[in-house]
Amino acid sequence: MGTDDLSENVVEALLTERSQGKDNPLVCLNFKVPLRVRLQFKIYAARHNMTMTELLLQLFDDRLTSDANQGQPDTKQEIKK
Repeated sequence: MGTDDLSENVVEALLTERSQGKDNPLVCLNFKVPLRVRLQFKIYAARHNMTMTELLLQLFDDRLTSDANQGQPDTKQEIKK
């Protein structure tokens, strides 16, 4: 089993677990954004009575749905590249 196969299996397992509604452990994303972006993100989330994590997940899910409706490649295929 190659590294790509292992990565694909891990991604598939995580996506399956999420779709089944199981509790998922939270992990830190290791990237930086400008302070202004973080503040805008935090204010937007607060105004909509949600956490920054909930907002990020909602935006990501909305984007995946939008891409799927527009015939964009599946995320799993993009990860394999």
